[in-house]
Amino acid sequence: MKKVVSSLLVAAMLTGTLPATAAAETGSSPLPAFPGAEGGGMYTTGGRGGEVYEVTTLADSGPGSLREAVSRSNTTVVFRVGGTIRLQSPLKITGSNLTIAGQTAPGEGITVSDYATAFEADNLIVRYMRFRLGDRHPSDDDAFGGRYHKNIIVDHCSFSWSVDEVLSMYVNENTTVQWSIVSESMLMTSHYKGRHGYAGIWGGNNASFHHNLIAHNVSRNPRFAASENHKIDSYNNVIYNWGFFSAYGGEQGMYNLRDNYYKYGPNTYRSARNQVFLGVGADTRIYIGGNYMYGNPEVTADNWKGVGDVANPESKLSSPVVMQNPPVPEPAELAYEHVLEGAGAILPRRDAVDARVVSEVVYGTGKHINSQKEVGGYLEFAQTVSTSADDDHDGMPNEWETANGLNPNEPSDRNGLHASGYTHLEVYLNGITGSGSANPAAVITQPADNTIVTEGASVEIQASASDADGSVAKVEFYRNDVLLGEDSTAPYSFTWENVQDGTHFLTVKAVDDTGTSTQSSNVAVHVNRPGSILPWQSADIGTPGIAGHTQLGATAADVTVKSAGDIDGRSDSFHFAYQQLTGNGEVIARVESVTATDDGAEAGVMIRDNLNASSKFAALLIPYVKLGKKSVTMNRMTEGGSVTKTEPEAFIQTPYWVKVVRLGDQFTSLISENGIDWSVLESVTIPMAETVYFGLAADASKPDDEVNKYNASVFSHAVVNPLDADFPAAPTGVTASAGNKSVQLNWTASTSADSYNVFRSDIPGGPYSQIAGGITAPSYTDLNLTPGKTYFYVVAAVNEKGVSFNSSEASATPEGEPETVYLVNDDFEALANETTPPGYSYLPDPQDIDHKVVVTDVPADTTGNTSGKAMIVYDNGAGGTQFIRKFAPQLGSVVIEADITAPGWPGTSYVLQLQDESGSRTPLSIELRKPALPVADPNYTLTYKLSGSDYKLMDPPVSKRWYNLKIVTNAAAQTADIYIDQSLLADNVPFQADVKTTGIARITARTPGTGKGTLYYDNVKVYVEPVQSPKGLNALPGNGKVQLSWTAADGADYYTVKRSTTDGGRTPPWLPM
Repeated sequence: MKKVVSSLLVAAMLTGTLPATAAAETGSSPLPAFPGAEGGGMYTTGGRGGEVYEVTTLADSGPGSLREAVSRSNTTVVFRVGGTIRLQSPLKITGSNLTIAGQTAPGEGITVSDYATAFEADNLIVRYMRFRLGDRHPSDDDAFGGRYHKNIIVDHCSFSWSVDEVLSMYVNENTTVQWSIVSESMLMTSHYKGRHGYAGIWGGNNASFHHNLIAHNVSRNPRFAASENHKIDSYNNVIYNWGFFSAYGGEQGMYNLRDNYYKYGPNTYRSARNQVFLGVGADTRIYIGGNYMYGNPEVTADNWKGVGDVANPESKLSSPVVMQNPPVPEPAELAYEHVLEGAGAILPRRDAVDARVVSEVVYGTGKHINSQKEVGGYLEFAQTVSTSADDDHDGMPNEWETANGLNPNEPSDRNGLHASGYTHLEVYLNGITGSGSANPAAVITQPADNTIVTEGASVEIQASASDADGSVAKVEFYRNDVLLGEDSTAPYSFTWENVQDGTHFLTVKAVDDTGTSTQSSNVAVHVNRPGSILPWQSADIGTPGIAGHTQLGATAADVTVKSAGDIDGRSDSFHFAYQQLTGNGEVIARVESVTATDDGAEAGVMIRDNLNASSKFAALLIPYVKLGKKSVTMNRMTEGGSVTKTEPEAFIQTPYWVKVVRLGDQFTSLISENGIDWSVLESVTIPMAETVYFGLAADASKPDDEVNKYNASVFSHAVVNPLDADFPAAPTGVTASAGNKSVQLNWTASTSADSYNVFRSDIPGGPYSQIAGGITAPSYTDLNLTPGKTYFYVVAAVNEKGVSFNSSEASATPEGEPETVYLVNDDFEALANETTPPGYSYLPDPQDIDHKVVVTDVPADTTGNTSGKAMIVYDNGAGGTQFIRKFAPQLGSVVIEADITAPGWPGTSYVLQLQDESGSRTPLSIELRKPALPVADPNYTLTYKLSGSDYKLMDPPVSKRWYNLKIVTNAAAQTADIYIDQSLLADNVPFQADVKTTGIARITARTPGTGKGTLYYDNVKVYVEPVQSPKGLNALPGNGKVQLSWTAADGADYYTVKRSTTDGGRTPPWLPM
């Protein structure tokens, strides 16, 4: 008997110490991660045969926390508590050979909220977990994801409420995501690029994505990404309520897109309702077949009728890509039923959020959200502690061990092998079942969606709730994420009293007799403040979808305009607050805020010929666009004509001033940051009646879908002013001609002008400084200028009635002996600490205590910089800090230099990016990342982007050491040379965006989008040399001498050689020879 026991103990100990991959095999066949595992990651072993870690607290960190658990390798993580873990910072899964068994949690299970979760390890099993990011802490994050790892399977998890993508897994190997819910990426939230709302980027090599529900995401449903010959299988997924794009992408990968179920929803653009795949690139190879398109039998019968352009006929595969672990997909209609029944974190039970999303798929309801608050917010549950005793803390309850012939006081028996080939612990984990209770049903029956209510009134909320396998215990009523009250007796109702101004989202949550719950879809209620709006009047133009409203604040100049609809095309739908005016005049306002309903939601000023939907008009509006907001001019030149738009390159931040001026039939649009210095955007001629409508306009950018939204835009200093008939018009015909270190300006004389003011700027569009005033002739010569540097000018006319707005801009580049032209030359030495250097803009705007771009002392503990002051890009909280420094667009060669350091080099950051004037094109990006090429590196270091990959520039930088970064670019050749400390590290790097016509016009840097990370900058320079610096410098040592050689520089007459006794020539400085 002793011999038998000893043998068993030895077997158990050996099993516990075997490598995870070895313990995964029985005989010659590997064992699936768990029964039901499929695809690329199906043979992941996770924590099999390793230790057990018990999560005993919902705290962010410390002993017993999930954060501590996922830092361990060779471990199975079980939960002795249930509820929500509110992260205080991003969660990184760094332990390899790890199983996270969310099904072991009691109560409602485990939800991870507030910050992103990412894996940075291999061989991971993640099951029955919920990851709901939300917007409580601003970020740019995915809810969950990771890259550059292998052997990962994610099963029965729920992901939602992301800022960027909900779930992104690509550039990995041997992965599966299955039976999970990917829902409700937030459309307009804190992402620095603006609108997102994306499901995910999916790819890798031997990657499988199956039986997942993808719901309520505007695009990337998913976006596919993979390298050459990498194979991806996407099958038996349900895709619901995409917006303008369903699936797209591909790059160089090989794909199956098969047997999926597509169902459009309220937010799906009508033009995209039959879209299986956007279009197939030339390098992509894809099989598309067996997909079911709800409501479109033609596309269901031939999926390629739901695919856009195919760039290469060879991209269209006639048979599926053969996967390493081939699955047997089921028909799409059957998968639809199974996914709705079983996807997501259904153990220990499906939560109210997932239950709502599934119900919305069934009934074709729900809508995209901009915040989790719109659907009831984070679910709040009291911490639940497991009542199942586990005396030996081996992850298996005493009762289960006893029933299965194990010893509840012997922890090592967890790793003994069951007859199935799995360890006993795995057998227990794989056999856990839920409560079996079905989720109840809940719906708001009153009020209707988009109901308008007067402030101070009461709203009766009525709900219907039922439970198929029990009874409803109560119904809770929510306004946004605030619990208003509850009712335990049908018919369920609650009176919401004294409602306050604003848009509110109502939901109810039905809870049954087992504690299982379901949220309802939301209902929007718009509460408006009554009262006189004189001197304004207001009206809905066209049919906006929701009745508009105008209300005043403290004064008649403080105006809120609430509007649905859209201003565009041949007919408008929006709400308009206006005053009638005869003759010349202007409408001025500062746009304080615009509700971020969607890209294109806008507010501004308008002069309109009449109140018909198709009226002629001239407007200056501030809409949301990609990467931010801009000031956009919009005009309808003829009754019923199409709207024309002019969108400038530059971005702006609200609050911002806008103005449209009428002088006869000339309409001029102007913008200003301060209400004093105005810049002309456009002047157009539109014949209008003598008496027209000057006013304030807003819209919600209604797309071609079934959902209406409400934009409550706030204006201050709003006024309509009449102008005299002889008010000075802006000078016209302004020209600038280059002379020797000078520029000659000429313009057409204005008949009403007594004199002129001349203004100059170093960058197009200003800001301008006045260089001359009281000029009576229509000309001016600007002297003592720098040859080769471009200057920008505007002219204003003056008479006793006032000062005109500025003329159109003219520019010229003075001639003369070539010299180095400094477009930027900032050493910060003469600037006061805690001030933002002139010429720099920043985000967030306004700055806050944790995010700022200011001058500061050079840290005393840094090395390599003798300066006294520098600029700090300070980031001590969630959300990144960014600076932007503009200069005149450069279409040829230009050099960018900066000295940089960090007290501790942060994670993913944009150290220096070159961009066009708008920031929409980034030809070169120097970043802190984990490089993928020429070989993968697990450490953060300086990299540059090339074809989407991160190329290593150097070994990881040393903290508190200054480095000189120098980039020599050529916009015409579309290449750059990258130097660090005078060493050429990357030669002729191809630009990643075409700026041949726009040029390089700004530099920018940005700290991590989440977490913390501070960077210092000094001696920031942008300059154009009269002749390029020599390249290819070589030094050959000799007897008491050094022979130097280099590549001849085009245009060089002679060369100057300098020498230093220190590397980089910093201390002491270079000495001429």
